[in-house]
Amino acid sequence: MNNFGRVLKIAARRRFALVGILLTSLVIALLWGANIGTLYPLVEVVFKGDSLPSYVESRIDASQADLTEIDQQVREISGSALAANAEKKVALQVQLQALESRRKVVSETNAWFIRVKPWIDGYAPEGAYATLLLIVAMLVGGTAIKLLALMANLLLVQYVAERTAFDLRSAFFRKSLSLDLDSFGENGSAELTSRLTNDVSHVSAGVGVLLGRMVREPLKMMVCLGGAMFICWRLMLLVMIVTPVVALVMTYLSRAIRRASRRAMEEMSQLYGMLSDAFAGIRVVKAFNTQAFERAKFRRGTHAFYRKSMKIAFYNMLARSSSEMLGMATVGMAIIAGGYLVVNQETHLLGMRMSQEPLNVGEVLMFFGFLIGASDPARKLTDVWSGLQRGIAATTRVYDIIDKTVRVQEPAIPKSVVRPHRTIAFKDVCYQYSSGPKVLQGMDFEVQHGETDAVVGPNGSGKS
Repeated sequence: MNNFGRVLKIAARRRFALVGILLTSLVIALLWGANIGTLYPLVEVVFKGDSLPSYVESRIDASQADLTEIDQQVREISGSALAANAEKKVALQVQLQALESRRKVVSETNAWFIRVKPWIDGYAPEGAYATLLLIVAMLVGGTAIKLLALMANLLLVQYVAERTAFDLRSAFFRKSLSLDLDSFGENGSAELTSRLTNDVSHVSAGVGVLLGRMVREPLKMMVCLGGAMFICWRLMLLVMIVTPVVALVMTYLSRAIRRASRRAMEEMSQLYGMLSDAFAGIRVVKAFNTQAFERAKFRRGTHAFYRKSMKIAFYNMLARSSSEMLGMATVGMAIIAGGYLVVNQETHLLGMRMSQEPLNVGEVLMFFGFLIGASDPARKLTDVWSGLQRGIAATTRVYDIIDKTVRVQEPAIPKSVVRPHRTIAFKDVCYQYSSGPKVLQGMDFEVQHGETDAVVGPNGSGKS
């Protein structure tokens, strides 16, 4: 994960693009929630044959009547409390506190309607059908703006991801050229090619996922959850009790996906090596008629990669199914709880107060709409989570090479020798591969100027 943070530092060099990504994501999220919010005027205004000006007027009148009734109840209870005993006085005080809380909510709602009434009267159309046309026009216009913002967002995300991949490939290639020859013998050109192409592509995809959907979808989800909490925050907290289960499942699956992705990349590196050996030595393959052997070896490699890929797909399926099931459980709980409150016009559920006033049909439908609107980004997040995990795993493999120490360093002050060389002498030469026994030990010989010598021996004997 620390290495992926280094990649994000490279991406952070495009500051203006990142600001554009954030702003467009906010526009998309706000319009996503606003489109869902149109459920309320459709249900409470249009489908009841009303218009916005008359609806606001009726709400103000209803609020004023509620305030008058509450004040009357407060006076009656206050008068009863003067002559009541100590035990009854406590019960009456609880009723007074409940009435005061209710009065505060009704008063705030009434004040809000009074503030917006001049704007509604001045600009909102008269009649239910005209109001319907206005709402549809706002939906279409909001959707058009949201799509424009989405296009800009996708282009900016792709720009940052590709520029990050460009810088990472440049750093990787620059470090590869500076590695000593022994490192090429250990890793092989096919391994380095795999990391430069396949692994960096996964890193680029991970950056795109993080800056794209991992920014947009949580913002959309936050807007929807915020809208649901604005309607009834107590009910929202009640139906979110399954959230810790989702967090535990995703934590386990993210680790499994990361391990499987790393193994799949290692298998892909092996495939690169097989292809490189077969194509580079195609003359030898044809000369000795070993095509069947090469096909069998390649088949074993591709089958191993297939198994690793299927394991990743299995974990992705588990993540998506688990999140979708838990999301449906959340919506189902909301429907049961909200339906009970509306059907029975209750303000309490299981002895707990859910709202100061009974919820109406429009509020509950919008509450359900916000929850469903939040479940869609949550489902998409599980789809992109695996891509992010693959990017994190690939980053580790790329930086294993970039951070590799070069064992053969150029001397700070090189020594010059006399030319022409008369003799090249090797004294007590020893050599050992990084993994294996010593292949040379105590070699002494001289090569005179003008001589041509040959070093002969089997593979792995230290000729190089």
